[in-house]
Amino acid sequence: MCRKNKVDIDKLDSVIEFLQNNKTVECNPYPQYAPEIFDALGMLEVDKNYSDNHEKIASKPISEMNRKEIATMLTFISRGERFCDGHIMSYVESGTLLQLMQRLKEISGGEKSRRG
Repeated sequence: MCRKNKVDIDKLDSVIEFLQNNKTVECNPYPQYAPEIFDALGMLEVDKNYSDNHEKIASKPISEMNRKEIATMLTFISRGERFCDGHIMSYVESGTLLQLMQRLKEISGGEKSRRG
């Protein structure tokens, strides 16, 4: 997954809209993730020390997370699927991934610059 330093607000808006309208993941027999899910998980840089960092923020409210902590959470969610089918699905269906994307938008300036 390609990780970027600058958040693409248009893509972030698209991911948020998708997650608001798609709260379940199809399983047949394994989870089938839409490209928008991977767009969400690839929104920020990989936290190479995510395991230790996740322990430090696991109980922190999403509304108080900064960009680095969101990157930790996205890495944790993404990597967890390697060990447990449906790990990502649990974060989609609980609304946690949506909340992380909404918080990322909030701390990234939130609004697209208007042109024209």
